[in-house]
Amino acid sequence: MANVSKKTSGRYRLVCLNGSRKVATIVCDPGTGKILAPTGKKIVGADLETLDIYILEKFKNKEELFSYLKALGYPVSMSDTCCFSYQHNKATRYLELVYGNQELHDLAILCKQYKKRFSEYLVRNNISSKELRKLVSSQISREKIWKDFYNSLLSYIHDPDFYAYLAENNLLGERAFGFIYDYLRNESCLDREQQDAFRSAEYYLIDTFTAYKPIRGIVVARSNYFSSIFKGNKNRNMSSREVRENRFGYINPFHLISQIQLEYLEDHPYFDNLSDAEKEDFILSILGWTTVPWYERTIRPMDPGQIEALEVQPEFSKLTYLEKIRYANKSLTNKCNFEEDQSPYQKKKV
Repeated sequence: MANVSKKTSGRYRLVCLNGSRKVATIVCDPGTGKILAPTGKKIVGADLETLDIYILEKFKNKEELFSYLKALGYPVSMSDTCCFSYQHNKATRYLELVYGNQELHDLAILCKQYKKRFSEYLVRNNISSKELRKLVSSQISREKIWKDFYNSLLSYIHDPDFYAYLAENNLLGERAFGFIYDYLRNESCLDREQQDAFRSAEYYLIDTFTAYKPIRGIVVARSNYFSSIFKGNKNRNMSSREVRENRFGYINPFHLISQIQLEYLEDHPYFDNLSDAEKEDFILSILGWTTVPWYERTIRPMDPGQIEALEVQPEFSKLTYLEKIRYANKSLTNKCNFEEDQSPYQKKKV
């Protein structure tokens, strides 16, 4: 039997789920992540970085992993799902496996190296885990590979479609998503108090995304996001832009903020007195989304004549941001003639 490393175990395990959610736990060396043959003994967990590095280096896809598991004697089939499991708030959570992602592999190695280096420092210098986290964060944030990741992160969270994708699919914890929200809300503020709020949001954003699990969450979300766009293109025969903008036109803005943030807004009489449509617009405005013209968010590009035919109508101008997008999307879907449509928002015949 292979010797298992004496390294302190972590909280993550490699498991295989079948259709009835029955779990088969795979034995992994906690120090290297290497998959071992079934032993019948108690299985210990490993760090997420360790398991990811092993999977990313060893297997190109699910087929290779399952072939290897079968060869070791695990009763798995291709209809099963392999993933990482961990405990949070007394419940079992799961993370999908990632194959063939060089960026994630390099970031996992980076985080593992610094975690090991400063864990030894913690023992020698008797510092708190909070102080340790600050040291690790400050060092990782100086590395070029991390700076490239962070610049990419900032670019993607400014994309309303990607932000909506994160919110709708709950791909990050509420805390991490809340720091993204705070960063976007405060970055364009001019007064001193709000500048302080932005610097605080920026600090916590960096602190959060120098930890490996949030890093992994963003990398996986980005990959899945583009896969969904590709699938949308294939199924609907639409361009990338059309699929992206269609997603925006049908989102629910209340899904873009956390329950805590919504309760904060609802405590203010101004927000509470708004109509539902006005509340949607208010949420989008504080997120900075309404700085993009409504006609750049429609399901398909509109020509200047179509845009003008809508905007010259007083009734249309009274609609909220999302109402304009939704109405234009409906018109485009129904192939309406913008010059002849007799809805209240269109030009009346003279």
